Amino acid sequence: MLALFVFFAVIDFTDESHENWSSRSEAVTMSVYALEDSAMSIQGRISVLWGAATLLYLYGDVIAFYSPGGLQRMLDGNMGPWPVTPVLLLGVAIMMSAPAVMVALTVLLKPVASRWLNVVMGAAYIAIMLFTMVGAWRSDSYFYLYLGAVEVVLTLLVVWYALTWPRQPLLKTAWSPPAEVAR
Repeated sequence: MLALFVFFAVIDFTDESHENWSSRSEAVTMSVYALEDSAMSIQGRISVLWGAATLLYLYGDVIAFYSPGGLQRMLDGNMGPWPVTPVLLLGVAIMMSAPAVMVALTVLLKPVASRWLNVVMGAAYIAIMLFTMVGAWRSDSYFYLYLGAVEVVLTLLVVWYALTWPRQPLLKTAWSPPAEVAR
């Protein structure tokens, strides 16, 4: 089935100029195109990774409501093992807003500041996810383990892209020898 899709996706059957086999094969050959691989800046790549991780953090929290007793714990005023307090809610709000803010800061800050902030925040969120995944392992929250593993991979990519950020020379000089030396 996939082979048929690929066959029909790359062949343009609207060209009716082919009268014989050689012109038909020429029309088929001319209508096969490769997808353009558009260049995306390193800031764009890192920003997209933060956006995807943010969505997964939110999905994990929403799915947790459907786990047995999840909604009741929230109604009882508990967040995991802790009672809900204004300070705890502020801490969670800061922790959950930071990845979303990183989407913007990654593209708005100067490259050096963006690079190091992404390394630090990426490493911090890897540690946070690994810490929370231990609790999920004990409670058989397999959905959370899956989401956590994907989030760790995404933030590892954030750190990797930030550490391998392409460099450019500080001074761009095009030296050419004087005319009398070049002869």
